[in-house]
Amino acid sequence: MADFSNSLSSDLLWLSLSPSLLLDQPKDLGFSLVPRDFLRQDHALIQKIAQDVALNPDELQSFLKQHSRTYKVGLYAQALLEFVLRKLPRYHFLASDWVVQDPASHRTEGSVDFLLLENTSPQKAIHLEFAVKFYLLDPNAPETLASWVGPEGRDRLDQKVEKIRTQQLPLSQTPHFKSALSQILGERSTDFPEFQRFGLTRGKVFLPYSSSPLQFRSQWIDPQIERGFYLRQSDPALENLIKKHPDSFVLQSKLQWLSPETVSPPSEDSRSHISAPMVPYIRYFPRLKMSLFVVHDQWPNPQPRENSFRKQK
Repeated sequence: MADFSNSLSSDLLWLSLSPSLLLDQPKDLGFSLVPRDFLRQDHALIQKIAQDVALNPDELQSFLKQHSRTYKVGLYAQALLEFVLRKLPRYHFLASDWVVQDPASHRTEGSVDFLLLENTSPQKAIHLEFAVKFYLLDPNAPETLASWVGPEGRDRLDQKVEKIRTQQLPLSQTPHFKSALSQILGERSTDFPEFQRFGLTRGKVFLPYSSSPLQFRSQWIDPQIERGFYLRQSDPALENLIKKHPDSFVLQSKLQWLSPETVSPPSEDSRSHISAPMVPYIRYFPRLKMSLFVVHDQWPNPQPRENSFRKQK
């Protein structure tokens, strides 16, 4: 397993305490996001957890290894979140990645990200669906959820919202879910509270490149979200940036997309592959303090599989 010990603490903090990707608009989204103080109310304890990880990352590294979640950024982030939730006394951790099946046909209906029991009076049962996403704004039409597109053109914000609303959150209302839960809880199932269902979204957004300061307003995206720019591979502006700031950027692998604190200083090796198609993301720093996605020239159209970004080492 790759050694990410230097970034684990920063990623854990970013994931726990950064703003939501989406604004909470239940009528428009079709579901509710977690309250704004979710996790932030345990800010001091999460800071302590992160400090402990910084001093000794062995426990978290072992947890990640057991969960085999270190090679995809979404699964890595989900494992970090689980690690935090399991350490918060506010919650009794019930399950993660809980597969819901039809017991007769063994057909899988889906999996639930997190089930929690909040230790309040009365207790609250929480079904949490989590997503960490990185979206680029397509400026060719008025902003909608569909205007926010993933860096390879195969993922859109409206599709993710629809999946959470129609497929993921309803799982905890299905008969097969309730039947499986009653088998686990036994006698406790008779007075177990109804699950409250929430989405938890983290991420960053990227706007068409401009040399002017970022001015950003959105109907859907939280105004406090971290944001950057994007350019297509063949855009002359990319080469101009490289020439103008030859010593101030590094390339980021996908597992460095979370906290900006995880970026290492620029090296000759990191700069030598700037034009390689395997690199969709660059951090310019410290003077510019700017994140830049480099995408394929046909974006927002889907990138052909055979020309997809090669896997980072």
